[in-house]
Amino acid sequence: MRTSVVVASLGLAAMLASCSLSNNNESALPRAAEHSVSRYVYVGNADPPSIGVFRLRDRGNHTPEQIIAGNRTRLHGPSGLAFDSQANLYVSDCCIRFGGRILVYKAGATGNVPPIRQITGTPDGLLINSAIAVDAEDYLYVASTDHILVFAPGAHGIATPVRDVTGPLTGVNQVEGIALDTAGDLFAVDRLNSAVLEFTPGANGNVAPIAVISGSKTHLDFPELINVSPTGDLYVTEESDVLEFAAGSNGNVRPRHIIATEGVTPLSNAPVIGGHMYVGYLSSSSGGYGIGVYSTSDDGPSLPVRSIKGDRTGLGEPNSVAIR
Repeated sequence: MRTSVVVASLGLAAMLASCSLSNNNESALPRAAEHSVSRYVYVGNADPPSIGVFRLRDRGNHTPEQIIAGNRTRLHGPSGLAFDSQANLYVSDCCIRFGGRILVYKAGATGNVPPIRQITGTPDGLLINSAIAVDAEDYLYVASTDHILVFAPGAHGIATPVRDVTGPLTGVNQVEGIALDTAGDLFAVDRLNSAVLEFTPGANGNVAPIAVISGSKTHLDFPELINVSPTGDLYVTEESDVLEFAAGSNGNVRPRHIIATEGVTPLSNAPVIGGHMYVGYLSSSSGGYGIGVYSTSDDGPSLPVRSIKGDRTGLGEPNSVAIR
């Protein structure tokens, strides 16, 4: 989606070795049942393709706790991350010769490991996919340009969506980012119309959204990605900032905060936990990549309270971030 840099394969090999990775699904991290709080930041890197895992409080030139990378992973260009109720990791992987796909890795997967299953297309043809989300019942939502596809739990291979939000009433024209709130409402950012759309749980077909954030006061200008905070606030990533809208926002409303990421270009969605927002970025001065951690109370030009950056991090075009 944006300009990337080439990272030498020897560097990735050294990273894998330094993390003491194995060729199986055994993990050094606690299993799903032991995760009482969110403690890890998962980062989807496009160049080279990998998933890096950091502790929530990591900073500086920190080696990731885990890396999923290598030819067996089938990763080509991660563009979205999500987890199901069993802590299995879903990766939206795009831009390969035969279209996109959704790769699913077992909870705790690490190293050069294959996915346990994958969705490679629909009966209508190739899968075009960007951001993804998984609801409390493990239904998978996929942003697919002018469609939002919903797949049943366990879907694999050539899979038929159980729901498809599409049509002129929906306002879904060029959707890259989607997210779900705790009630199951579906949020989507439409880049073509510079709008945030909200749909009821179970929305299907050519249905109108129940709320639309759009207009001159919103500061929306080619929005790309979206996250919903635990309190229902919306964080919308644009090309130079992240806009925060209060829960329940609708119409031509001003954002509560405009977090202008000074000196860096945001590349990823921006998940929130504990009053902090995590976002992948490209440095305007050095051309290096990092993960910036910003206070959610910031407004205007903002510097991160801490960053993960440097050659030991393995970060390369970090287009997607998730917290588990």
